Amino acid sequence: MDAGVWMDYIVNVATAGTYKVKYRVAVDSGYTGKVQLQVNGVNLKMPSFPTTGGLKKWMIVSDSVTLEEGEQKIRLYPSQNGWKLNWFQLKLIPKVSGKF
Repeated sequence: MDAGVWMDYIVNVATAGTYKVKYRVAVDSGYTGKVQLQVNGVNLKMPSFPTTGGLKKWMIVSDSVTLEEGEQKIRLYPSQNGWKLNWFQLKLIPKVSGKF
């Protein structure tokens, strides 16, 4: 990932709600991976990823984001060099209902 370069994804969100975002990253020593998560041009999150000790040592970092139903343009825009993104995943966090 290089600062100033981005990746765009078109995602069809079936259900509006809060989604867990997982990133599989490798962050070189002496760096902190940072990425701006944008949805339809709006900045939602800027997670930071700690060093993993090298660009061949992977870890999974989680965060959450709220998404509306329908087609969404998701952009990952790195703000720092020195790290790699292997994949990211969105998974709906189910609402808890019922009596306790």
